[in-house]
Amino acid sequence: MKNTFQFFTVLISFGLIGICFPLLAADPNAPQRKTAVTIRGEDFYINDRPTYAGRIWQGHRIEGLLLNARMVQGIFDDLNPETINRWIYPDTGKWDAGRAHQAVVWVISGLF
Repeated sequence: MKNTFQFFTVLISFGLIGICFPLLAADPNAPQRKTAVTIRGEDFYINDRPTYAGRIWQGHRIEGLLLNARMVQGIFDDLNPETINRWIYPDTGKWDAGRAHQAVVWVISGLF
């Protein structure tokens, strides 16, 4: 019972810190931010302007899209025998989760 009480005490304390700290750390003189994200049809808008306005990438319209980075592959290991062959490396003929992870880490480290 004592451990349960301590667990909830710590949990509640961190929860309150997580809620209150950003309020305490906020600069009262900072300008108010009013970012609005909306969807019109299938297009995304930020502050009433389409994302990537007027942009084309490799012949495809990207205006209104939210581009993302699919980094989950860096930590994903496909254990399904029906799909694992989709990810084989041409030089080894097999899937290697460790190699995929290292490749993603190498690419990400070059971004920062």
